[in-house]
Amino acid sequence: MSKAGLGTRVYQIKAELEEIEGELATGSVSRDVLGDFKMAVDHIRLSVWAILAAEQPDQQRGLPAADAKVMLAEFRLARANEICRNVLADIDARAIGAESPDVERFLTTLEETTERVADLINTA
Repeated sequence: MSKAGLGTRVYQIKAELEEIEGELATGSVSRDVLGDFKMAVDHIRLSVWAILAAEQPDQQRGLPAADAKVMLAEFRLARANEICRNVLADIDARAIGAESPDVERFLTTLEETTERVADLINTA
């Protein structure tokens, strides 16, 4: 994608975020939606921060690129925990069921993740 195309998309995203912010300010948005919005914004913010930190020399940012990548990975792990807790709540509330479109793919991802995390813990 060209830089001009990306610039246009960033402008559109910024405008959309400002519109969402206005809707959120009305107080008529559920806590679940607000939580999802927070996670999305946090993810974008920290992803951009990690990319910028990795591209700039250590003395300008005060943080080596490797440390920025570790911090981003730790952020993702914290968000994954939060998302999984929310999925558990959705299952308990019957908002997610066997017929949900991505439930089988989610199970496969969880199983692969569980295997690799267990390997990490067992080899530590």
